[in-house]
Amino acid sequence: MRNPRAITLAAASLALALVAVIAVVAALTIAAPARTAYAHAALIRANPANNETLRRPPVRIVLNFSESLERKLTQIQVADKDGNRFDDGPTAFDDDDPAFASVGVKTLEPGLYFVKWSNVSTVDGHNLSGTYPFIVLNADGTFPAGVSLDNAAETSSGQLLPDNIDSALKWIALLALATVAGAAFFLIVVLRPAATFLEDDPYHKAIDAGERWLINLAHVLLPLAFIAAAFLILRTVNRFETSTSLWSYVTTVRTGQYRGAQLILIAVALAGADLLVLGGSERKRNAGLGALLAACVGALFTYSMVSHAGTGPGKFWSTASDFVHLLASSTWLGALVMLP
Repeated sequence: MRNPRAITLAAASLALALVAVIAVVAALTIAAPARTAYAHAALIRANPANNETLRRPPVRIVLNFSESLERKLTQIQVADKDGNRFDDGPTAFDDDDPAFASVGVKTLEPGLYFVKWSNVSTVDGHNLSGTYPFIVLNADGTFPAGVSLDNAAETSSGQLLPDNIDSALKWIALLALATVAGAAFFLIVVLRPAATFLEDDPYHKAIDAGERWLINLAHVLLPLAFIAAAFLILRTVNRFETSTSLWSYVTTVRTGQYRGAQLILIAVALAGADLLVLGGSERKRNAGLGALLAACVGALFTYSMVSHAGTGPGKFWSTASDFVHLLASSTWLGALVMLP
């Protein structure tokens, strides 16, 4: 049997290497370029503008937002104070400007009108809506009888930031995935190499114990992550002001596609855990472990892709930095749950 001191030194050196990797990752994350990020696709410019008085009625409403828009989930309406609609045709977009939206307007008589808009950001799927007024003046430039802006004001509402339930669902799924991924990584990079210093019997006992613990973690945390991610999708779809189905959301909307991919990857990770416990040969068990780790890492990557790291200049580096940060946190969590 090998010298216990040698085993301890080997495990310590591997742990130090792991700490060094985390330190390097943290340094890279801190050194990543800073940038300005918005929390949603806010209205930044409009024509006609909020509270504008017009001698000529507009033929089109043009809006510019702070982030690119999900076209299927964005709409503009024009109505008078009684709720009668005057928008003409579908909401239009510009391929050269993903934050642009407009709609045609029917002929407007002098009076008070409201532009009502709602959108969903392609960056993170947050929805936002708002209303603002404008007035079409009489031909002589005077205000129409009984019309004023005294009781009309711009409003904005929606999911400026995730609510408490959304945050809880997101973090349950994220922490569960990060913990399982980190535990699988620890098993491969630390536990298995350290156990090679043992004789055959103690080696197999140590590896079996580590694999059983990882399997137990995966079968508790991965279903929890799947349920949390699925509920988050359902809550998101129910907020939209457009008639977009669940299937359309997860197949045609950018944030929905990434969130649908999360569910698939969590299911693949769970299948990998099953193969790890049921696979008779070492080859099958290794394949299961590899699938478990790869699928969890892939699911973590989808979180970076729908974060605000994915908007603005330098989004490649900020998204990469965000993903590396997740991996570093996952490695730390894995070490915490796998060390005795």
